[in-house]
Amino acid sequence: MLRNDSSGGMWSHRSMIIFVIVIVLTSLMVMYTKYNNVESLKYDLSVETKSQCDSYCLRKEQIFKEKCHWYFVNYTPSAWESVWYNNIEQLQNNVCGTLTRADNVNKSVLLMQRLIELQKFGRNQKNGGQHKNDEIFSRMFYRQRCIDSRTNVYSDVKEISQLIEPLIGLLRDPLTICSRLSNTQVPSSLYEDAILLSKR
Repeated sequence: MLRNDSSGGMWSHRSMIIFVIVIVLTSLMVMYTKYNNVESLKYDLSVETKSQCDSYCLRKEQIFKEKCHWYFVNYTPSAWESVWYNNIEQLQNNVCGTLTRADNVNKSVLLMQRLIELQKFGRNQKNGGQHKNDEIFSRMFYRQRCIDSRTNVYSDVKEISQLIEPLIGLLRDPLTICSRLSNTQVPSSLYEDAILLSKR
């Protein structure tokens, strides 16, 4: 007859309970440590001195605290576009005659040259951005706004503008349609010997 060894069975049952408790406690400690690390990244960052924290903390704080987005502020017409807008009653009946006057052709040529330059080299290739011919363009302004997720306070961070061709003549391309323009008025570099048509 087989005997049940009650002391051996009891020990194995106790060992199993102890083993499970150790695993649960270890898991809790690991989870607590991970949570603590995230919290210290968010708030404390555990750095030794303030100078060490200045740039690093600021970057981390922005990642956790702030949510930013861009939004449209306004459209600002150039002075050239404003002249057309304010005098449209007279100008709409003589669009090509007005566009082919020397002052308007010169502005059109400067505008097209700047557009070609922007397409080839980008906006910041000379003097950090602003170019003398940019005043011919109208602008669209955008602002970046951030919200602090802890305080729900908004702050405007920066504002930028994008150039857009002024709305003059019949379209935003000031050399479009008017067949009275001669090749002598417009540099060949703008159209490279093609016929003067929209966007050449």
